[in-house]
Amino acid sequence: MALHDFRCASCGYILRDHNVPIALGARRGAPSCPCSLSTTMDWVPQLGSFDAFTAFTADVNGTPTQIDSLHTLRAVERETERKFRDGIGQPLVWRDLSQNSSNRDVNSFGPSPQPTFETHNRRGIPFITRRDGRPLNGE
Repeated sequence: MALHDFRCASCGYILRDHNVPIALGARRGAPSCPCSLSTTMDWVPQLGSFDAFTAFTADVNGTPTQIDSLHTLRAVERETERKFRDGIGQPLVWRDLSQNSSNRDVNSFGPSPQPTFETHNRRGIPFITRRDGRPLNGE
């Protein structure tokens, strides 16, 4: 199975990460649009964010800013992060341009909110505990 993106030509609906058997292929395995079941969706080839960058205008702290390149976008992200650390505004992160298929499971807004647990003591010996939580190895 392979993940593919599809778009409906009539209503513009986008279906992301749809499983299609590799033997069938993306074009022949295109699903029907949920809006109108009679319309077959078009396959959208996977393009990296560097391949298809188009300029846009973003509202950065109340002022419209022209983002015309990835370099400008990263500079705006760094500036808003710096201002956020100083207590001004919120950090801006464009997830579509910050994440790709290799790091989708990474939180792009900072460290993971999941708690971490110590599994070894300071000497590298693993913690072994009883069911009631008391350690077996005397630590």
